[in-house]
Amino acid sequence: MRTTPVIISGLFRDTRQRGDMTPYKTLAEIESCLRLNPKYGEELIFFAADDWCARKLSSFGLHVEKIMDDAPQIARIEANTRMKFWMCNWALKEFGEYLWVDWDATCLKWPDNQFWKTVRKSGNPKFTYIRNYWAGVNCAVHYASSKLGDLGEYVGIPLEEPNDELIWMKILSEKGRFDDDIWLNEMVVNIWFEKDLDMITSNTYFAHVRNVELAKQSLHKYGEVATK
Repeated sequence: MRTTPVIISGLFRDTRQRGDMTPYKTLAEIESCLRLNPKYGEELIFFAADDWCARKLSSFGLHVEKIMDDAPQIARIEANTRMKFWMCNWALKEFGEYLWVDWDATCLKWPDNQFWKTVRKSGNPKFTYIRNYWAGVNCAVHYASSKLGDLGEYVGIPLEEPNDELIWMKILSEKGRFDDDIWLNEMVVNIWFEKDLDMITSNTYFAHVRNVELAKQSLHKYGEVATK
Protein backbone atom coordinates (compact mmCIF):
# COMPACT_ATOMS: atom_id res chain seq x y z
CA MET A 1 0.00 0.00 0.00
CA ARG A 2 1.36 3.41 -0.99
CA THR A 3 2.13 5.71 1.96
CA THR A 4 3.35 8.74 0.01
CA PRO A 5 1.73 10.65 -2.87
CA VAL A 6 2.49 9.66 -6.45
CA ILE A 7 4.84 11.98 -8.33
CA ILE A 8 3.59 12.58 -11.85
CA SER A 9 4.40 14.34 -15.10
CA GLY A 10 3.24 14.16 -18.68
CA LEU A 11 3.52 15.21 -22.29
CA PHE A 12 1.06 17.12 -24.46
CA ARG A 13 1.22 19.27 -27.58
CA ASP A 14 -0.12 22.67 -28.61
CA THR A 15 -2.99 21.34 -30.68
CA ARG A 16 -4.23 24.85 -31.50
CA GLN A 17 -1.42 25.54 -33.95
CA ARG A 18 -1.46 24.42 -37.57
CA GLY A 19 1.18 22.34 -39.26
CA ASP A 20 4.02 20.86 -37.22
CA MET A 21 2.80 20.43 -33.62
CA THR A 22 6.04 18.84 -32.38
CA PRO A 23 6.91 20.37 -28.97
CA TYR A 24 10.62 20.67 -29.69
CA LYS A 25 11.39 22.72 -26.56
CA THR A 26 9.63 20.24 -24.28
CA LEU A 27 11.33 17.25 -25.89
CA ALA A 28 14.72 18.89 -25.36
CA GLU A 29 13.76 19.55 -21.73
CA ILE A 30 12.78 15.90 -21.25
CA GLU A 31 16.14 14.71 -22.57
CA SER A 32 18.18 17.01 -20.34
CA CYS A 33 15.84 16.49 -17.38
CA LEU A 34 16.21 12.70 -17.44
CA ARG A 35 19.97 13.02 -17.80
CA LEU A 36 20.16 15.17 -14.66
CA ASN A 37 17.36 13.35 -12.83
CA PRO A 38 17.62 9.65 -13.70
CA LYS A 39 15.42 8.79 -10.72
CA TYR A 40 12.47 10.45 -12.48
CA GLY A 41 12.40 7.63 -14.99
CA GLU A 42 12.28 5.08 -12.17
CA GLU A 43 9.89 6.76 -9.75
CA LEU A 44 7.50 9.08 -11.61
CA ILE A 45 4.21 8.12 -13.20
CA PHE A 46 3.85 9.49 -16.74
CA PHE A 47 0.77 10.45 -18.73
CA ALA A 48 0.42 11.12 -22.45
CA ALA A 49 -2.17 13.33 -24.12
CA ASP A 50 -2.38 11.09 -27.19
CA ASP A 51 -0.70 8.19 -28.98
CA TRP A 52 1.97 10.46 -30.48
CA CYS A 53 2.97 11.73 -27.03
CA ALA A 54 2.96 8.18 -25.68
CA ARG A 55 5.39 7.05 -28.38
CA LYS A 56 7.68 10.00 -27.62
CA LEU A 57 7.73 9.23 -23.89
CA SER A 58 8.39 5.57 -24.65
CA SER A 59 11.31 6.58 -26.87
CA PHE A 60 12.94 8.02 -23.73
CA GLY A 61 12.51 4.68 -22.00
CA LEU A 62 9.55 5.85 -19.91
CA HIS A 63 6.50 3.78 -19.04
CA VAL A 64 3.23 5.55 -19.88
CA GLU A 65 0.63 4.93 -17.20
CA LYS A 66 -2.28 6.28 -19.23
CA ILE A 67 -3.05 7.88 -22.59
CA MET A 68 -5.69 10.56 -22.07
CA ASP A 69 -7.80 9.57 -25.06
CA ASP A 70 -10.92 9.83 -22.89
CA ALA A 71 -10.27 13.47 -21.98
CA PRO A 72 -13.04 15.99 -22.67
CA GLN A 73 -13.01 17.49 -26.13
CA ILE A 74 -11.99 20.92 -24.87
CA ALA A 75 -8.94 19.42 -23.15
CA ARG A 76 -7.92 17.71 -26.39
CA ILE A 77 -8.54 20.79 -28.54
CA GLU A 78 -6.78 23.16 -26.11
CA ALA A 79 -4.27 20.61 -24.84
CA ASN A 80 -1.50 23.12 -24.18
CA THR A 81 -3.80 24.95 -21.74
CA ARG A 82 -6.02 22.25 -20.26
CA MET A 83 -4.49 18.78 -20.67
CA LYS A 84 -2.05 19.10 -17.78
CA PHE A 85 -4.96 19.99 -15.49
CA TRP A 86 -6.95 17.01 -16.80
CA MET A 87 -4.00 14.68 -16.12
CA CYS A 88 -3.81 16.01 -12.59
CA ASN A 89 -7.55 15.61 -12.05
CA TRP A 90 -7.30 11.99 -13.26
CA ALA A 91 -4.48 11.38 -10.77
CA LEU A 92 -6.61 12.83 -7.97
CA LYS A 93 -9.41 10.41 -8.67
CA GLU A 94 -7.11 7.44 -9.18
CA PHE A 95 -4.57 7.99 -6.39
CA GLY A 96 -6.17 10.52 -4.03
CA GLU A 97 -3.20 12.90 -4.10
CA TYR A 98 -0.21 13.73 -6.27
CA LEU A 99 2.85 15.90 -6.75
CA TRP A 100 3.24 17.20 -10.30
CA VAL A 101 6.77 17.95 -11.56
CA ASP A 102 7.41 19.83 -14.83
CA TRP A 103 10.27 18.82 -17.11
CA ASP A 104 12.14 22.04 -16.28
CA ALA A 105 12.17 21.19 -12.58
CA THR A 106 15.34 19.61 -11.18
CA CYS A 107 15.31 17.52 -8.03
CA LEU A 108 17.96 18.63 -5.55
CA LYS A 109 16.83 16.34 -2.73
CA TRP A 110 14.33 13.51 -3.08
CA PRO A 111 11.09 14.15 -1.14
CA ASP A 112 11.28 12.64 2.34
CA ASN A 113 8.87 12.29 5.26
CA GLN A 114 9.29 15.93 6.26
CA PHE A 115 8.45 17.08 2.72
CA TRP A 116 5.27 15.00 2.57
CA LYS A 117 4.23 16.02 6.08
CA THR A 118 4.51 19.68 5.06
CA VAL A 119 2.64 19.42 1.77
CA ARG A 120 -0.16 17.36 3.33
CA LYS A 121 -0.71 19.86 6.10
CA SER A 122 -4.24 21.34 6.10
CA GLY A 123 -5.30 19.58 2.89
CA ASN A 124 -4.71 22.71 0.84
CA PRO A 125 -2.99 22.44 -2.54
CA LYS A 126 0.59 23.70 -2.55
CA PHE A 127 2.22 25.65 -5.37
CA THR A 128 5.61 27.00 -6.41
CA TYR A 129 5.93 30.57 -5.16
CA ILE A 130 7.21 33.20 -7.56
CA ARG A 131 7.06 36.77 -6.35
CA ASN A 132 4.72 38.95 -8.46
CA TYR A 133 3.98 36.05 -10.81
CA TRP A 134 1.33 37.22 -13.24
CA ALA A 135 -0.93 34.17 -12.91
CA GLY A 136 -0.89 34.18 -9.12
CA VAL A 137 0.20 30.57 -8.58
CA ASN A 138 2.83 28.59 -10.45
CA CYS A 139 2.23 24.90 -11.16
CA ALA A 140 5.74 23.82 -12.19
CA VAL A 141 5.85 21.74 -9.02
CA HIS A 142 2.59 21.50 -7.13
CA TYR A 143 0.64 19.22 -4.82
CA ALA A 144 -3.08 18.53 -4.52
CA SER A 145 -5.30 16.04 -2.72
CA SER A 146 -8.82 14.74 -3.17
CA LYS A 147 -9.89 16.79 -0.14
CA LEU A 148 -10.66 19.44 -2.76
CA GLY A 149 -13.33 17.21 -4.25
CA ASP A 150 -13.88 16.39 -7.92
CA LEU A 151 -12.28 19.14 -10.01
CA GLY A 152 -13.33 17.80 -13.41
CA GLU A 153 -15.92 20.52 -13.90
CA TYR A 154 -13.17 23.14 -13.99
CA VAL A 155 -11.35 21.77 -17.03
CA GLY A 156 -13.58 23.68 -19.44
CA ILE A 157 -14.06 26.98 -17.62
CA PRO A 158 -13.57 30.18 -19.68
CA LEU A 159 -10.08 31.65 -19.34
CA GLU A 160 -8.92 35.20 -20.03
CA GLU A 161 -5.51 33.84 -21.04
CA PRO A 162 -4.54 30.32 -22.21
CA ASN A 163 -2.92 29.16 -18.99
CA ASP A 164 -3.79 26.20 -16.75
CA GLU A 165 -2.70 28.11 -13.66
CA LEU A 166 -5.71 30.36 -14.08
CA ILE A 167 -7.87 27.28 -13.64
CA TRP A 168 -6.29 26.80 -10.23
CA MET A 169 -6.85 30.46 -9.37
CA LYS A 170 -10.56 29.93 -10.05
CA ILE A 171 -10.62 26.85 -7.84
CA LEU A 172 -8.85 28.61 -5.00
CA SER A 173 -11.18 31.58 -5.25
CA GLU A 174 -14.35 29.49 -5.19
CA LYS A 175 -13.17 27.18 -2.42
CA GLY A 176 -11.77 29.96 -0.26
CA ARG A 177 -8.30 28.43 -0.11
CA PHE A 178 -6.19 31.40 -1.21
CA ASP A 179 -4.05 32.11 1.86
CA ASP A 180 -0.48 31.70 3.07
CA ASP A 181 -0.93 27.94 3.38
CA ILE A 182 -0.78 27.20 -0.34
CA TRP A 183 2.94 27.69 -0.95
CA LEU A 184 5.81 25.26 -1.13
CA ASN A 185 8.08 28.17 -0.11
CA GLU A 186 11.78 27.28 0.10
CA MET A 187 11.08 23.61 -0.69
CA VAL A 188 10.68 24.58 -4.36
CA VAL A 189 12.46 27.65 -5.69
CA ASN A 190 12.35 29.41 -9.05
CA ILE A 191 15.85 29.79 -10.53
CA TRP A 192 15.66 32.12 -13.54
CA PHE A 193 18.93 34.00 -13.01
CA GLU A 194 22.23 33.18 -11.30
CA LYS A 195 21.38 35.53 -8.43
CA ASP A 196 18.39 33.30 -7.65
CA LEU A 197 20.73 30.49 -6.62
CA ASP A 198 21.00 32.16 -3.21
CA MET A 199 17.41 31.06 -2.52
CA ILE A 200 18.51 27.42 -2.37
CA THR A 201 18.78 26.07 1.18
CA SER A 202 19.28 22.66 2.76
CA ASN A 203 15.48 22.48 2.83
CA THR A 204 15.09 22.91 -0.95
CA TYR A 205 13.89 19.83 -2.81
CA PHE A 206 13.26 21.13 -6.34
CA ALA A 207 14.51 23.98 -8.49
CA HIS A 208 12.32 25.24 -11.33
CA VAL A 209 14.98 26.37 -13.78
CA ARG A 210 15.26 28.49 -16.89
CA ASN A 211 17.80 26.26 -18.64
CA VAL A 212 20.12 23.28 -18.27
CA GLU A 213 23.06 25.36 -17.08
CA LEU A 214 21.04 26.76 -14.18
CA ALA A 215 19.89 23.23 -13.36
CA LYS A 216 23.52 22.14 -13.04
CA GLN A 217 24.36 25.21 -10.98
CA SER A 218 21.38 24.53 -8.73
CA LEU A 219 22.60 21.00 -8.04
CA HIS A 220 26.07 22.35 -7.27
CA LYS A 221 24.67 25.06 -4.98
CA TYR A 222 22.56 22.55 -3.07
CA GLY A 223 25.62 20.38 -2.60
CA GLU A 224 27.37 23.35 -1.01
CA VAL A 225 24.60 24.38 1.38
CA ALA A 226 23.67 20.83 2.34
CA THR A 227 27.21 20.07 3.59
CA LYS A 228 27.56 23.18 5.74
